[in-house]
Amino acid sequence: MNQTQQNLLKAFAGESQARNKYTTFAKMARKENLEWIARVFEETAENERIHAEELFELITEKVELIGSLRIEPFAKTSDNLKMAAEGEKYEALTMYPNFEEQAKVDGDVEAIRLFGNLKNVEAQHEERYIIISGKLDNKSLYDSETELTWKCVNCGNIYVGTKPPATCPVCKKPFTWYMPLNLVK
Repeated sequence: MNQTQQNLLKAFAGESQARNKYTTFAKMARKENLEWIARVFEETAENERIHAEELFELITEKVELIGSLRIEPFAKTSDNLKMAAEGEKYEALTMYPNFEEQAKVDGDVEAIRLFGNLKNVEAQHEERYIIISGKLDNKSLYDSETELTWKCVNCGNIYVGTKPPATCPVCKKPFTWYMPLNLVK
């Protein structure tokens, strides 16, 4: 077994755990009445599921992962966003670049391609979590100095303004269901 196969399994395990962590973070965000942040966590969880599937397809040898699993207690959404950003940063700047280099040593062209692409996606996830976390911490999640395009994540209503309407005129959901479209990638 070469090291790239072991790294594929490690990455598969990490992406699978991230998916489950993010779905839990989404439930917690909903409890805090932060629906659109919950949806960002769910979207990222689905991205992580796809990453895990792609990694799994490249595992061609019987491999075993023996090691430790680190779990941090879930906290409030602002803390969960920071924890998620740190995990994505590690994957983007350390884990996937190291795995990509090892895949080059092992001559695994498909793993080189996948690790290289995943590090870019994880960097985008990190950026999104940092932006949302900053807005939540600064209590500016629903306020902007410039006009933004806001979308109700329930019915799709679009509104342009410095803040979303107090209530959606279509489905009557509160402003917390509005997501700024040009805030996150």
